[in-house]
Amino acid sequence: MVGSSKKGINVKKLDWVAPLSTMVGLAVIVAFAKWPPNGSAAWASWVQAVGSIGAIIGAFSVARYQADKNFRLQTEASVNRRQRLAGVAVLQIATLVETMNYLVSFTERKKFASADYRVYGEQMRQHAKTLAALPLEDFDPDKAVALLSVKAIVDHITVALSKMERDELTDKRLELFIAMMKSYAVQIATQKDILNKGEGQH
Repeated sequence: MVGSSKKGINVKKLDWVAPLSTMVGLAVIVAFAKWPPNGSAAWASWVQAVGSIGAIIGAFSVARYQADKNFRLQTEASVNRRQRLAGVAVLQIATLVETMNYLVSFTERKKFASADYRVYGEQMRQHAKTLAALPLEDFDPDKAVALLSVKAIVDHITVALSKMERDELTDKRLELFIAMMKSYAVQIATQKDILNKGEGQH
């Protein structure tokens, strides 16, 4: 949230430091004009009072600077983490797409037996686990939705592969599977573009 940090001093709560400094300074000037020091002891008291007030204001100013610095560092760290996670998701999806391309290629050439679909089913389940392990709360909302969409597609493909293990691999069955995979590939490409958006920019 802008204007605050998760830990430490709340930056917004320190916004009163500058106005307070001005008000205190004006109060000191008015008090000095109304009750000017008339001796060395009075001057010493004034200097001590002004010095104490200055020290307090200075301490708050330093606290504000540190809070601002901490907030900027936390914000930058959060942005960098989101970008790294999005990059990991994109790489994982690229591997997923490669797996899907192999599936389509071998299915089109009718090179697969039922056992082969079982092997790729295990690979898809592994893809699903990897995607599910990514912390959605650390993604921007649109990228989190994109990641969930890809995860849902992988789950659907896994179910379809399970059926391919059991069903008779007729030409019609293979054609439907290929059409489904190509449709999913287009959808995944769209979600990958969303995850790629803004990568490398600061």
